[in-house]
Amino acid sequence: MQFGQSKDSRPDLPQVKVRQAVLDPVGMPLATDVVSGERADEPLDVPCSARVQQRLGRGGLLCVGDGTRAAHATRALIALSGDDSVCPLPPVPLAAGELEAALARVWSGDQALLSVLRAQEQGEPTLMAQGSEYEGPMRLEVEGQSREWRERRLVGRAVRHAEAAEVALRARVAQAKAQVEALNLRGRGRRRFAEIATFREAVHDRVQRHRVEDFLWRRYGPHTTTRPVRASKDRPA
Repeated sequence: MQFGQSKDSRPDLPQVKVRQAVLDPVGMPLATDVVSGERADEPLDVPCSARVQQRLGRGGLLCVGDGTRAAHATRALIALSGDDSVCPLPPVPLAAGELEAALARVWSGDQALLSVLRAQEQGEPTLMAQGSEYEGPMRLEVEGQSREWRERRLVGRAVRHAEAAEVALRARVAQAKAQVEALNLRGRGRRRFAEIATFREAVHDRVQRHRVEDFLWRRYGPHTTTRPVRASKDRPA
């Protein structure tokens, strides 16, 4: 095992990683790998999945995992062996603009949304999520031969997660707006901006810090005020 910096700030401890496939719902282990902790997750999935298929001796399995199972080689092994898999798909494997195109069909009304409901002991079912699905082409070279299949891709919106994200976003917008508006206020010991360029840079720093660049409309321009000053000694009014 390799020693090194860890999340617990303990470089004196060895790093270890355990990969395990279990049979749901009984939790029976089917394959277990124990490796050094600096190893990447993705290369461990293919041999682990292959051993599961060999030990069970049958296809038609549903393999459920986290985002590390989204690697092309892992998805290909499961699909070409006759099994199914479910995992979150990060943006990296998607083609440029693929997710944006799928969402655009929803915004335009061309794509109907399916609802995911949870039954309640009393009352109406609760809406948990909404989403749609489309198919994406997949291709892999296996022993010099091209293997192709189509993959179902689900685009979903979890209601509770979206509501929490909206509350957090509105709080960030309000906080950034308050900080921007307070930048050039008069006050004792406060240094005001005399140039638009420096003021714009300060505003951009606050807005970017709260990640709300697309939610605050900003317009910059000089504002001049004139006030009378009485004459004093040799200075004219």
